Amino acid sequence: SKSFKVHTDSPANSLTGRIRRLFRDTRAEICALDRVSFKVEQGEAVAYLGPNGAGKSTTIKLLCGILTPSAGTASVLGYTPWKERKSLVRHIGVVFGQRSQLLWDLPVKESFRFLATIYGLSKAQEHTNNRFISDLMDLDELLSKPVRELSLGQRVRCEIGAALLHQPKILLLDEPTIGLDLLVKDRVREGLRYLRKELGVTILLASHDFGDVEAICDRAILINNGLLRYDGGLEKLRSLTGPARTIEFTLEQSTPNLEFGLNGSPEVECEVTEDNKLIIKFDSSKVTAQKIIAAVTSSNGVTDFKIIEPRLEDAVRELYINHDPKELLKA
Repeated sequence: SKSFKVHTDSPANSLTGRIRRLFRDTRAEICALDRVSFKVEQGEAVAYLGPNGAGKSTTIKLLCGILTPSAGTASVLGYTPWKERKSLVRHIGVVFGQRSQLLWDLPVKESFRFLATIYGLSKAQEHTNNRFISDLMDLDELLSKPVRELSLGQRVRCEIGAALLHQPKILLLDEPTIGLDLLVKDRVREGLRYLRKELGVTILLASHDFGDVEAICDRAILINNGLLRYDGGLEKLRSLTGPARTIEFTLEQSTPNLEFGLNGSPEVECEVTEDNKLIIKFDSSKVTAQKIIAAVTSSNGVTDFKIIEPRLEDAVRELYINHDPKELLKA
């Protein structure tokens, strides 16, 4: 758990209020994390989800030793982060999407050299690790450029490279792809997948980008208002939207044959569009997609079809709206 004390607005609205603040504690306690508990195994890639202000960044700061909890404890690689921070940081890498650990006016390679010195890397280790992260994040053309001349996407790739310089066992990422274009995101995602699958690096990813989540992670932890709302697999999370599914058929004819047996049943709804599309919405707990596809293709000329699965963000939205964490965790 983690709480912060913040000043209330009302006492400072008048001279009397400002004077009163000198003699009385007018701060209110805000609970950022309320008994949040989870475990991440070595080599896992876990998405840490929640709306703005949910407590994601606070959690990451606790795990890397920047903050001390108000109650409870945490263990990262056997270290208590806020007590053994100097020892812990040699084994973890941290990236905050809107903060930089690079030296603004110096070339990227000088920042890497500076960080290598802090981590106590030998010249041979520094050279080997520099070569690895340059290949992983495609940094060769960027190393001689001052950080201030880099685009956002280039800087983020360098930030991730800096976090990997000492070969950490754990990566804590807070919005690492915020504001990046699609090509840069793909490069970052590819690199993170390699780190996890080939090198066994554990990843905790706090992000609002569901493309990142689905490309990198197999598990999601969701918090809201400082409370744990969900902890489980992505497919299970997606299923919380319910059994409703959709299949979209592209037909050869403009007037489809709707007499295919299932049409009219309460678990199936049909819609025909002007561009020769037949859209069928159905309850997957009562009728299978295979049965619907077989029925439609046997009575219509079908050139193409696609099954539209519920989006992960729709399931997460449901969790944001539902304010009973106990009910959600039973799902």
